[in-house]
Amino acid sequence: MSSDEHQAPEQPATDIESLLDRARLADRQRPSSAADKLRARLVGALTDFDREHRAETLADGGDPNEQADPFETVRAIADDWATSADDPAARAALLDRLTLSLSNGEVRALRLAAEAAVAVTPRLIYAHADIGFSTATIAADFGVSESYVYRILRKRNAQK
Repeated sequence: MSSDEHQAPEQPATDIESLLDRARLADRQRPSSAADKLRARLVGALTDFDREHRAETLADGGDPNEQADPFETVRAIADDWATSADDPAARAALLDRLTLSLSNGEVRALRLAAEAAVAVTPRLIYAHADIGFSTATIAADFGVSESYVYRILRKRNAQK
C-alpha cells in the first residue's frame, strides 16, 4: 500500500479556516505554483475579512452567525398571505402553520411593524411622486391600488 492509501479522503472545506488549513497543507506537500500562492493569498484575505466582519457585527450587537436577510421570514409570511388570498383552504392552512410557529412576542412585533408600515406609506408615496414615479409604478411597488395613491396625493395637496 502506498502512503496515499493510508490518508483519509479529502473532506470538502466548510469554512474559511478549513480552506486556509488545506492551503497551508498543500504548500507543505508540493512546491508552490503561482496558482497555489494566489489561492493561499485569497484564502488569507477571505479569512481576514471574515474575522473583521465578525468583530464588526459583534461590536454592533449582532449575531455574526446570522447571515440571512432579516426580513426573510416576514417576506415569506407576506408572500404566503398574498398567494392564499383566493384560496380559503390555503389561507386556513397558513393560519394554522403561523399559530404553531409564531410566539406572542413575534406576533406583537409583526403587528407593530405593520402599523408602522401603514403609517410610513403616505410619506414614501409623496417621496416617490416628488421624484417623478408614475402613480401606476408607485401603486405596484407598494402593493396598493392606484386610487389609493391618488387619494394620498390629493390629501397632501389639500393640506398645502
